[in-house]
Amino acid sequence: MHIEEKSMTDSIVSHISLINYIHFSASNRQAPGFGNIDYRSVINALRETKFNGVISFEILPLPDDMSATKQAIVYVKKLLNEV
Repeated sequence: MHIEEKSMTDSIVSHISLINYIHFSASNRQAPGFGNIDYRSVINALRETKFNGVISFEILPLPDDMSATKQAIVYVKKLLNEV
C-alpha cells in the first residue's frame, strides 16, 4: 500500500470490510519504525474502523530475528497504547 496507494489510511477506511489481516513492515523491510511509513496514522485508521483482525510483521531479520521481532512488537504496542 505504501507504494501503490495515494493514501494508505483512506484505503484502509474505504476497504476495511475486506481486510482480515494486515502486514506491517518498514519501507526498507525492517521492523516498523525503522523506515518512513507513518504507522501512527495507520493505527489510528484501524482504530477508527474498529479493525478486529490480525496484525503481523513481514520484516527482515535485522540485526537478527529475535531482535527484529522485539523491535516490531515494542514499537507497535507503544502506538496501540497511545490514547
